[in-house]
Amino acid sequence: MSDFRGVARSRVWHAVRGVGRWALSRRRMAADQFVRGVGYGAGTAVAGLFALWVRTRC
Repeated sequence: MSDFRGVARSRVWHAVRGVGRWALSRRRMAADQFVRGVGYGAGTAVAGLFALWVRTRC
């Protein structure tokens, strides 16, 4: 029974390390996507505020 637990623990640890390596290798892509999202959000906010300003002024 303990041998099975050791194998399972080893597989889980290997999977966790694999996910960590995958995330580290895609750091740049994740940062680019974050910056893109911030840009889209800022653009949407500016457009919304402009529309609100136009509705209140006209």
